[in-house]
Amino acid sequence: MTSEHPEPEQGASMDDIEADIERTREDLGETVDALTDRLNVKAQAKRKAEEAKAKAASFAEHAKDAGTTADGRPDPKVLAGAGAVVVLVAVVAVLMGRRSR
Repeated sequence: MTSEHPEPEQGASMDDIEADIERTREDLGETVDALTDRLNVKAQAKRKAEEAKAKAASFAEHAKDAGTTADGRPDPKVLAGAGAVVVLVAVVAVLMGRRSR
């Protein structure tokens, strides 16, 4: 077994042996915790969702800052781009609706 703590020498004192046992228990506890975390799919999904939420909030804040002029008004280019996206989505929705009939 590989360990980051060396085993006590032959003829070590009881205190050294007990300290080694305690370190081994702590290492084992950390290993069990890590394995439990890896097997907990629900917790992993929640963590990933929180990371995605934080990333989206950061992106939204950056986009908000990038979409305004120096005086705080919306940038006309950004508004035009957003309008184009809305029109494109509407056209795709209409075409998909006609196709499903």
